[in-house]
Amino acid sequence: MLSSSYDSFLKHLLICFEQIPNTHVDYAYKKKSWESFLKYGLPTLQNEKYKFTNVEFFGKCFDDKSVLFTPISISEKTIKDILYDLHAYHLIVVNGILLEQYSRLPTNHLDIKLTGVSTFKNDYFNRLNTVYQDPFLLLNDALYESTVNIEIINGKQIDLPIFIYNIVTSPFVNPRINISLGANSNVRIVNSFIDLSQNNKFCNSLIQIEIKLCAKLEYYTIQCQSNPNSSHINSTLCYQESKSEFINYIITNSNSFIRNNLYTSMIGAYAKADMYGLYNVYNSGYVDNYVYINHIAENTSSNQSYKGIINDKSVGVFNGNIYVQPTAQKTNAFQSNKNILLSDEATIHTKPNLEIRANDVKCSHGATVGQLDKEQLFYLCTKGLDENSAKQILLDSFVNEILQKIPIKLLGVISRTGF
Repeated sequence: MLSSSYDSFLKHLLICFEQIPNTHVDYAYKKKSWESFLKYGLPTLQNEKYKFTNVEFFGKCFDDKSVLFTPISISEKTIKDILYDLHAYHLIVVNGILLEQYSRLPTNHLDIKLTGVSTFKNDYFNRLNTVYQDPFLLLNDALYESTVNIEIINGKQIDLPIFIYNIVTSPFVNPRINISLGANSNVRIVNSFIDLSQNNKFCNSLIQIEIKLCAKLEYYTIQCQSNPNSSHINSTLCYQESKSEFINYIITNSNSFIRNNLYTSMIGAYAKADMYGLYNVYNSGYVDNYVYINHIAENTSSNQSYKGIINDKSVGVFNGNIYVQPTAQKTNAFQSNKNILLSDEATIHTKPNLEIRANDVKCSHGATVGQLDKEQLFYLCTKGLDENSAKQILLDSFVNEILQKIPIKLLGVISRTGF
C-alpha cells in the first residue's frame, strides 16, 4: 500500500501542471504527456525497472509548497565561485533556464548553434518515450519550462569541451537539454549537476541526444551531491545513426537519492556505444543505475563497465540491459558490474541482463560483489601505511581501470567528485 506522502506528491504534481498556461506553445504536447503520465502513474515495486526503488522517496523530499515553480535566484558571484578552472566553453543553466549572459562561448561560435527555447522536435524521441514507458520521461515532457538546445554543425570538430553547469536552486525542476551532432562532427560535453543548498529538492532531468552519420560524442555526467534531502532522476535518451560513436561516463559521489536512466538505440549499422560508470555511495545515500542498450541494426557494438563503492548504510543498484533485435546480426555486446562493500550495513543490488533475438552475435555479462582483500590490506600496512591509506590505495586501484580512460584535461574535475 502506498503512503500518504506518495499521494501528496501526485497532488502537488497536479498543482504544477495546472500552472502551465493553455497558451503555452507546447501546451497540447504537454497535456498529452501529462495524460500518459497519469495512465502509467509513478513506479511501484511491481515495476520491474524500479523493483529496488523505495517509492517513499517521492513524497519525502517535498513540503506543501515545494513543487510550485519559483523564479531563478542566484548571484553572479555564486556562479563565478562554481566555475571550474578548465579551458572549456561554459554554459550556465539554472533550474533548466540557460543564462547566456554568464555563459562563456567562443567569440565566433557559428559551429555551435545554441538556443534556450523549445525548437528541437524529433518524432523519434516521442515514440521512444512511449515505447520505454518510463513515467519520468513523460513527467519531464509535461512539466519542463525551458529547453537548452545544442547543435553541432555537420563536419565540425569542436576544439574544447562544452561544460554545462546544471545548477538547481528551486525545490522542483525539470531541466531539459537536447544535443544534436551533425554528420562527421565531434564534440566532448560535460554535464555537471550542482545543488546549492540542503533544502528539500527534486530534480527530474532529461537529456535527448541524436548522433548522426559518422559523428562522435564523448559525454560525461558528474553528480557530486551531498544533500540528503535531495532526489534526482536523471534520464538520458540517445539514438545513433550508422558508424556513429557514443562514449558515456557517469561519475557519482553522493549521499542523496539518485536514479540514472540511460537508454540508447543503435538504429544504424556499425554504430558503437561505450558506457562507463563509477558510483561512490555513503551515509544513507541511494544510487540506482538503469541501462538499456537496444541493438537494432547489424554490426553494432556496445560495452558496459560499471564499478561501485558502497559504504555505511547506503544502497547501490545496477540494472543493466542489452536487447539484441532479430535485425541486429553480428552484434558484439559486453557488460560488467563490479562492486565493493565497505560496511556490513551497505547493500548492492546487481542485475545484468541479456535478451538476444539474433543468432550470429557475441555477447557476455557478469557481476561481482566483494570486500577489500584483508591480505592486501595487511601487506600494505606492513610497509608502513596506516589502515585508511592502505584502503585508499586499494580503492584507487579498483576505479583506475575506468579513470585512466578519461582525458587528462578532465581528470582534475573528476577528482573533485571524490574519485
